[in-house]
Amino acid sequence: APFEIENENENLRVRVGNVAALSHFPLSINLDTKELVASTSAGIKVLTVLPDKAIENMLETGIITGFSGGGATPTENIPLTERDGVPVYEVEGVKAHNFLGFIPVSTQVVAFVSAENGSLVARQQSIFASLVDFLSP
Repeated sequence: APFEIENENENLRVRVGNVAALSHFPLSINLDTKELVASTSAGIKVLTVLPDKAIENMLETGIITGFSGGGATPTENIPLTERDGVPVYEVEGVKAHNFLGFIPVSTQVVAFVSAENGSLVARQQSIFASLVDFLSP
């Protein structure tokens, strides 16, 4: 999918359709390969996964089942940051559970998704959310 890079104050925003990520480091486009690249503290990284695909991956794997407000995509820019030398999208969402098999519960989840390969790098949730996740079939 085609993407756009927009200025947002001191940062740059990567937009694909109605999904946007706000970058915390410089971005550029390699004109020879048409790849989006980021200058991170760990060096130049090729961002092969755009924010829309990062969100799609988290929904497909069930790590996130939706977003606050009930929409199919986040309502705001998702941060494009760095975690352990890996450029990541911080995707904030909710996960619906059937606690103990029959009590519907939603918990907040932050998924850190690699912008290099789309995999889950880390997940941040409350102790309560972890317990609900463990006790839900």
